[in-house]
Amino acid sequence: MSRWQDDVTAEEWESWQRIAQTASRGRNRSSYNSSQDLASNVMEKLVQAENRPENVEAWIRRVTTTTYIDMWLSLIHISEP
Repeated sequence: MSRWQDDVTAEEWESWQRIAQTASRGRNRSSYNSSQDLASNVMEKLVQAENRPENVEAWIRRVTTTTYIDMWLSLIHISEP
């Protein structure tokens, strides 16, 4: 059985990586996680997705936002006494 990720072209992956990098820019300025880390986390989630999102670009932007929020909330919990 073929996975949807196997049918994606290198150009599509590069385009999606650029979208993830753009969406993550300016979201995380701490040294704990960089915007590159955020973009990488989002791309990893895309690779692991069972089904191809209907609109990959919108999916990347949404997941970037929710992943950033999750990372920020985990930092708050770590810094609490």
